Amino acid sequence: MKEFNAGSIESQIEILTKKINRLKNHFIFHKKDHHSKRGFLKFVSNRKKKLDYLKKKDFYQYISIVKNLKIGKYKNN
Repeated sequence: MKEFNAGSIESQIEILTKKINRLKNHFIFHKKDHHSKRGFLKFVSNRKKKLDYLKKKDFYQYISIVKNLKIGKYKNN
């Protein structure tokens, strides 16, 4: 994309991934923080819905996003 468009599905997925990764690091130090875990699960669910939508809409863009953000089975590639 030429400029950052916060409304595009790709940028929404990227923003959610950054929040999820930040919360993963938070849970390493705060194992008993169950209140934040609920919000974390909502972020994960929301990202999954957006990824499913992108997969139906544009499969090649989906593969590109998943590889760039290292999500799921493309984590090690």
